[in-house]
Order: sequence, then structure tokens, then C-alpha cells
Amino acid sequence: MDNIAFTVRGTVAGHPCEVTMNYPRRTWDGVSAHDRNELQDICRARFASWARKEYGVTLTAEERTALAVTVA
Repeated sequence: MDNIAFTVRGTVAGHPCEVTMNYPRRTWDGVSAHDRNELQDICRARFASWARKEYGVTLTAEERTALAVTVA
């Protein structure tokens, strides 16, 4: 199965962090721009959840929105 990688980058507690999530390519190809934005928001939320678990840091809505998401 062909996968696509969503990589979220940000700084948490002064540390540069990168989290990559892999999903089946069909979740990205052929979907609307709105759905693509929602997928990126889901990745940001998962990054925020990871940051809370690993560092005990809760990101604000503004910090979550500012997280860079690349898709490859």
C-alpha cells in the first residue's frame, strides 16, 4: 500500500520537534481542498497531543494553527 507522510514541525518547551504520521495515499489524493485542510488540522492536533504527553506542554489554539505541516 502506498503511503503519504504528514510531517509537523514546531518548537515545544524550547526544543525543535518534528512528528511524522503516515496515512494511506488515498486519504490525500482526490479529496477536496477543504478535506486536505482538515487532514492537516488533525495532524496538528496529534502533534499537540504528543507535546502534552512528552513535555507536559499544552499548545494554545494559535500555536497549533501556526504549526507547519508538510505533505510528501
